[in-house]
Amino acid sequence: MAAAYSAVIPTYNRRGTLLVALRALAAQDAPELLGEVVVVDDGSIDGTAEAVRALDIGLPLTLLEGRRGGPGAARNAGVAAASCERVLFLCDDIEATPTLLRRHEERRAGVTAPHAVVGRVAWPPGKRVSLFERFAMERYHFGYGALEGLDDLPFHAFITANLSIDRALLLGLGGFDEGFSYGWEDTDLGLRATEAGVALLYAPGAIGYHHHRIAPASYCRRQEAVGRSAAHFIAKHPARGEVVGADRLPRPWSARWLLKGALFNRCTLGGWRAVAAALAGLGATRAAELVWSQVLAACYYRGMARALADAEAAGNRRGGREG
Repeated sequence: MAAAYSAVIPTYNRRGTLLVALRALAAQDAPELLGEVVVVDDGSIDGTAEAVRALDIGLPLTLLEGRRGGPGAARNAGVAAASCERVLFLCDDIEATPTLLRRHEERRAGVTAPHAVVGRVAWPPGKRVSLFERFAMERYHFGYGALEGLDDLPFHAFITANLSIDRALLLGLGGFDEGFSYGWEDTDLGLRATEAGVALLYAPGAIGYHHHRIAPASYCRRQEAVGRSAAHFIAKHPARGEVVGADRLPRPWSARWLLKGALFNRCTLGGWRAVAAALAGLGATRAAELVWSQVLAACYYRGMARALADAEAAGNRRGGREG
């Protein structure tokens, strides 16, 4: 069987987990399927490039470096450099189980219509994971639980932490929109793909283990960044703003806006995180998750509101110059 897949991994300052991911690809139980690995270093300063150059995994390994364009641009660069018929996207903190690639191939067997195959991400067996980590990964980060029992998946399941697609099909869709700063570029491409008739097929047995620890404070910063990126989705798909929660953004100076601002702001978020941690320690799981959801929503919508305001101000400046 000819090698069919190029694995593409964008990375930024995750040398340790990236090396785990690369060694796992070298241990696939169907090694004939994997033709090459393309790593796109998006400007790391932790020695990632040096470590990759020194690594021998027994596979052609291409390193693209000197970039800093965000995840969408990094994936596009990896796809452009790839030479195999299909692309397997993995994140730099995902350790492919030995059967991952074979499961991707088995899921697409006999499918002639345009499609992509979505694998699953899980915590490594036996790994001690906090309540917050489980909550964040399932509710915000990946959400694979909602896909159980589905064959054809909705567009928002286009999750490039573990996904394969024909390279020509991906290029025909225009690749990833590099206007997204951090987050929603997968969803945007998934929306465009399904609107073009591409089926998303689920392969829950194609498992990758997630090795990136998640802390509440850093996750709050992540959510604010994702909120900022959502503004680009709203501008691009004005009729689909509900996909990124634009319909739940409080109207400025409304009672809800004032209440949310008073309860959840930069001065109070640390306290709320402490409350949630205390509730989790007492076994009050639902209460802790409720507090976390409010905190993360506040961070997300703050990022969205500021990005929308910045975009409106920039538009007004352009209008003024043109006038």
